[in-house]
Amino acid sequence: KPPSSAATRVVAAGAAVGVWQRHGGRQTGPSATRGARGVKIYTRTGDKGKSSLFSGERRPKNDPVFEALGAIDELCAQLGVAVDSLPDGSNDPLAQRLLEVQARLFDV
Repeated sequence: KPPSSAATRVVAAGAAVGVWQRHGGRQTGPSATRGARGVKIYTRTGDKGKSSLFSGERRPKNDPVFEALGAIDELCAQLGVAVDSLPDGSNDPLAQRLLEVQARLFDV
């Protein structure tokens, strides 16, 4: 079955966040990677042990806020998979509720 629009949105959102892997307890990743739409994602500031929030505030990469954002991203992906696995897809009433929860999590 082709991916639903919800699943497509989850993939695009995940790609927009960046492609980072946990490796030995620290985060590593390329300085530039291509997202879902082919847009390059750069750090632009080099690796000085800090990352930026959407607000522009710089925090240490081991700040709990980044762990929380990663957990929210993973939850949103799982919600997209759950919606995609429903027999009626996004027309199912449960799917509508899950998509609402997912949208609220994206606002975090």
